[in-house]
Amino acid sequence: MTSPSAQEIQAVSVDLMMPFYGDPALFRLAVESILAQSDPDWRLVVIDDQYPDSAPGRWVSALDDPRIVYLRNDVNLGVSGNFKKCADLATADFTTIVGCDDILLPNYVARIRQLIAEFPDVDFVQPGVQVMDATGQDVLPLADRVKGWYRPRVTGATEISGERLASSLLAGAWTYFPSIAWRTSRLQQHGFRDDLDVALDLALLIDIVVAGGTLVLDDQPSFRYRRHSGSVSSWKADDGSRFVEEQRYFAECAERMTAMGWKRAARVASRHYSSRLNAVTRIPASITAKDRQGTRALLGHALAITPGDRSLGSVSLPPVVPRPVRLAQDMPSVLARTLIVMPAFNEEESVGDVVREVFSALPGVHCLVVNDGSADQTTAIARRAGAVVAELPVNLGVGGAMRLGFKYAIAHGFDNVVQIDSDGQHDPSNVLALLERLDDADLVIGARFAGVGDYEARGPRRWAMRVLSVILSRTARTSLTDTTSGFKASGPRAVALFASHYPAEYLGDTIEALVIASRAGCRIEQVPVVMRVRAGGQPSHNPLRAAAYLGRAFVALCFALIRPSLSLRPKA
Repeated sequence: MTSPSAQEIQAVSVDLMMPFYGDPALFRLAVESILAQSDPDWRLVVIDDQYPDSAPGRWVSALDDPRIVYLRNDVNLGVSGNFKKCADLATADFTTIVGCDDILLPNYVARIRQLIAEFPDVDFVQPGVQVMDATGQDVLPLADRVKGWYRPRVTGATEISGERLASSLLAGAWTYFPSIAWRTSRLQQHGFRDDLDVALDLALLIDIVVAGGTLVLDDQPSFRYRRHSGSVSSWKADDGSRFVEEQRYFAECAERMTAMGWKRAARVASRHYSSRLNAVTRIPASITAKDRQGTRALLGHALAITPGDRSLGSVSLPPVVPRPVRLAQDMPSVLARTLIVMPAFNEEESVGDVVREVFSALPGVHCLVVNDGSADQTTAIARRAGAVVAELPVNLGVGGAMRLGFKYAIAHGFDNVVQIDSDGQHDPSNVLALLERLDDADLVIGARFAGVGDYEARGPRRWAMRVLSVILSRTARTSLTDTTSGFKASGPRAVALFASHYPAEYLGDTIEALVIASRAGCRIEQVPVVMRVRAGGQPSHNPLRAAAYLGRAFVALCFALIRPSLSLRPKA
C-alpha cells in the first residue's frame, strides 16, 4: 500500500473529547500531553462533570488556546451520559473520547491521521498502547497480559473486520477504549446504550462490526493508558455487579451471532472465558471484604452459573411426536410418562443404533435427542431412527443440553426424565430399574462402581471419584459410589428443579447437580449398572482434561457447596 500524501493527511480532522471528574493533577498531565502533540491540528473539548473544585476548570480556561473548549455540565451525567454528550458534540471526521488521566504520546494525532488517510474506509482505529500504573510507571498486570493473548498479532497497521474481529473482541475485549479514534458518523449512528455501564464500549464495538464496520489495529505505540483501581469497571468488578451485566450482554451476543450465522463468535460469546477468568481474580478481594453477595456473583460468573434460561438462548422446543404405546399388560405405565433425553455431540456413528435400542427395550417411551452443536449428521440419523431432535445453535456441553431436555419435559407433561448417553455406553434395559426407585426417590443414579460390571477409571479421575463420593454421600445423606455418572433418572420434583437450575458448566451436570438436588431436599439413591464400551464418536474427556480432572472436580464441588440453597415444591 502506498503512503498517503500530505494533502490526504491534512484532510482528516480529529476531535479529542475529554470528560473530567477525577484527580486534577492527572487531568493537567493529560491536557499537557495534548498540547505537546507534534501535529497541532486537533480540537480538545473538556466536559467538566460537576467536579466539586472549580480550579481545574479555571486552569484549562486560562490556557487561552482557541483549539480548547471548556464546558461544565449543569448536573452530573455519569460515565454513559458523558460519553453520549461527547458523541453529540463531536464535529470532526474522527473522535477520540480521552480519559482524563491518560497520556497521549506526542505522535498520537499524527499517527491517527496517517492511518485514517492510509485506510480511508476504516471505522475505528486502535493505536498501539502502553500501560502505566497510578504513578505513571510502566506495568503489565494480568488484565493487560490477557488482552495481549487475545489481541490479533499484527505487524504495522492491519485492517480487520467481520466474524474474525467479532470473535476476538468477544473473547478478550482487548481494545483500550480511551485510545480509540472513532469515525464520528459511526459513533453518532450507534451511540452508547442506556442499559450498560461496564460493557457499553464493547457493545459499541460489536454494533459497528455487525453493521459491517472495519478496524485498523496498529502496533506503533502512541498512547499511554493508566491502569488503576478507581474506575467504574474496577470497583464494580470487586463487588461482582460488573459480571451480572457481562453475563447478560454475552448471552445477548450469543443469540445475535447465531442469528447472523457467525458460529465461532456465538461459541465465544457463550463461553466468555476471559471474562470468567477476570471474575476468578476478583474473588480474593471480595472474600477479604466479607462481601458474601459479591463473592457469590463472582463465583457464579466464573462457573457460568446463570439464572433462568439464558444459557439456552432462543432455542425453541420441538413438538412431541406421539409413538404407538406397545406396553405389555405387566409393564408399568410409567414408561408412557417418561422422557429419555440423549445429549449428542458429533455422534453420527452411534446415535441411530442407541435410539433404536431405546425404543426396543422401553416400548412406549419418548426419546429426545439434543444435538449439541454437532457438525456431522447426528440430527438426520437420530430422526430417521424415530427420535425427536432439538438442535442447539452452539455447543453448550451436557449440562446445557440436559437443561433443554428438562424444559421439554415440563412443556409436554412428562413426569420423569432419564439421561442416556448417545455413544452406547448406557444400557437402556437398566432404565426400568432406575424408574422403579423413583417411587421413593427424586433422583436415581446408575452407578458404575456398585458391585456390578468391570468398569474401571484410573489415575486422577479415579482418585477424584472416590473422594467426591465420600463428600457427596455426606451431603446427600446416603451412600453414593459414582457421583460423576451421567446415567440418571429424575422424578417430577427433580425435573421441575433442573428445568430452571441445571448447571451447564464442565462437571456441573454431575457434581453440582447432585449438590443442588440434595440441598433442595431431593432424596437421592443409586442402582448398580453395567457400563459398556463406546459404540462410536469421541469421548468427552480427552487426556488433557483427564489430567486436569482432579483439580477441576474439587473446584466445582467447592463452588457448588457455597451456592445458596434452592427451594423445592413439596412431594405429593
